[in-house]
Amino acid sequence: MSLSEKNCNKLPQKIILSVLSELLDQLAILRHINGWDLNDQTIVEYKTIEEQCNTIKNDDILQQSKDVVDLVDFRRDCAFIESTVQKAFNEISDKGTFEELAKLAEIVEKLQKEEEEILEDTRRKEEEFANMQNMYYREKLEFRKKIDKIMVQIGNLKDEIEDFEQESDIKQRYLTNWHHSKIEMDNYILTKREKQLQDAIEEKHHDFTKEDRVHLEINNIFSEIDVDYQKQLKKWKQRYEHDHEAISNKIKNLQVQRDEQQEKTAQMVKKYIERQEQIDSYKEYKKEQEKLRKEKEKKDKAATKIQAWWRGEMVRKGLGKYKKRKDKKGKKKTEEKKK
Repeated sequence: MSLSEKNCNKLPQKIILSVLSELLDQLAILRHINGWDLNDQTIVEYKTIEEQCNTIKNDDILQQSKDVVDLVDFRRDCAFIESTVQKAFNEISDKGTFEELAKLAEIVEKLQKEEEEILEDTRRKEEEFANMQNMYYREKLEFRKKIDKIMVQIGNLKDEIEDFEQESDIKQRYLTNWHHSKIEMDNYILTKREKQLQDAIEEKHHDFTKEDRVHLEINNIFSEIDVDYQKQLKKWKQRYEHDHEAISNKIKNLQVQRDEQQEKTAQMVKKYIERQEQIDSYKEYKKEQEKLRKEKEKKDKAATKIQAWWRGEMVRKGLGKYKKRKDKKGKKKTEEKKK
């Protein structure tokens, strides 16, 4: 249980000291009755659960019973509470503060929080273990059922193997007898087939003699045809040479014409380039003249505007030739009128 400085300052200091003094007396009576030592405490500083577990001697815990362990924990807790209350009593009576008690409360809160987390983790792992154990029992039953089925199948297979062995012996004897009869039949068929083949060989021998005579006659015919083709080939070769010479001459003439045409084309291209350069230079000249004409026209307009403005100013202000002349006759008339 955590305490706050604000709540404690509201209580009268005497009431707090009296309550703590009465608690110290009760704890001292309990300690003297059981003969406990005040220095035997469970908590003096903050340590994590891992550090606390590392400091515990596993051999001593295993050798002691649960009741003895609970009694030792209770004795240490009582000694710790008495020492804590004594420190709080001394601090409040001397300084009027409870800093040590607040620090100890924070340590206790941290340890309680860590203990709750460990208990929650332990509960979750116990649930996982129970689920895995149930899964193990279910799988064990399933595997037992499968093993029983497999044993039944093995028995059936043994019976089938015995039946197969007996059947195979019967078939083996049958196959040996069939094999001997098959060999005799094959020998008879082979002798008959051999005789047929010999007759066929004699027939083929007569056919080959006929083929030889036909082959000789065909060779004679082909030799005569070959002589005719040689004559025709010679004739066609002479004609090819004559045509080849005529075509080569024609090609030479065409090459000469092509060279002349290429020379004319080169001259035309050269002339075209020269004319194009003249045309381009003339276009540039025309552009320059047009640019000068526009600039001159622009300057003339500006000069005309300036002259018009200046004439207007001279007319308005009477400058230069536009200056007003004084009329003497007019002056005399005005003087007479004044008189």
